[in-house]
Amino acid sequence: MLRSHGSMTKWLTVEEIARHLRTAPSTVYKLKERGQIRGYRVGRQLLFDADEVDADIKSDRRKKPSSDEEARFHEDEREIS
Repeated sequence: MLRSHGSMTKWLTVEEIARHLRTAPSTVYKLKERGQIRGYRVGRQLLFDADEVDADIKSDRRKKPSSDEEARFHEDEREIS
């Protein structure tokens, strides 16, 4: 772990953050590339702050409804009309 602003930050590798998110490492790279999660290059290694990634995922989820939520919205919309 690296020290950040006087507190301990839990820095995770691509493989570790993938396990944390229960996804594949390739998905982590895609999320990073799209700007949906933050990651930091330290030398040749890409590291992630687990708390930041959790916040990024929650924030991104609030911005876009899932396809299920969107389908329910349109279904509700038809019932109202």
